[in-house]
Amino acid sequence: MGKKMKLSRCSMSADEFIQKTDLINEESRQDNDGNYQYCELSGISIENKRLRGTTFNFSKLSGIVFTDIDLERAEFNFSELDNVKFVRCKLDSSAFDYASMKKVVFENCMMEGCTFDFSDGEAAFSDCKMAFVEFHHSMASIAMKDCAGEQIQLSYSPRLTVNAENCDFHGGKFIDSSLYGTMKNCILTDASFNGTDASGASFMECRMRDIELLGSRGVDVTGENDDDDDFEMDF
Repeated sequence: MGKKMKLSRCSMSADEFIQKTDLINEESRQDNDGNYQYCELSGISIENKRLRGTTFNFSKLSGIVFTDIDLERAEFNFSELDNVKFVRCKLDSSAFDYASMKKVVFENCMMEGCTFDFSDGEAAFSDCKMAFVEFHHSMASIAMKDCAGEQIQLSYSPRLTVNAENCDFHGGKFIDSSLYGTMKNCILTDASFNGTDASGASFMECRMRDIELLGSRGVDVTGENDDDDDFEMDF
């Protein structure tokens, strides 16, 4: 796969990175062409910048903290992220496809329409807005807490571990995957499980009204929780 290729990266110091981001912000571009492709960045904390549309493709990022950064439509494709943290960042429509992740954390971020296709490793999400986020062909281990993930898609993944608590996955799509982990007190109403093996997963006190089960197994609705007295499962 492409992300395993040996790449010739430039090394950028923290000061150089800050100077470049300051220049981008000073120019007040509506969409900047900030390019950090093939760069190696480490030990940087950056706050209150606008890096919309910036590319970090094929880069190696370690020990980075992004706080209150506008990264809408940013690209982290084929990147290596080790101990990277995003706090209160805007990441709508950003791409982490083919990314290798280790100790990656997203806290209170806006992430509508993000993609993590073919990603691997581990990432944790808390208090994030994740509508229409896609994990296709992913082999990641994902932890989610108090996230709004309506219409989330977790599909075509041979081994995807999801440990989620108090998350809204209304209308989520789980297609042709092997699913592991525990979902606790999550909303899964109108979700679709098509061709998915969830025998390695558990669902605890989840709301599972009107879910679709087509060629799937292991989706245990016996512990479902729904406040509507007239709720009935019928499939």
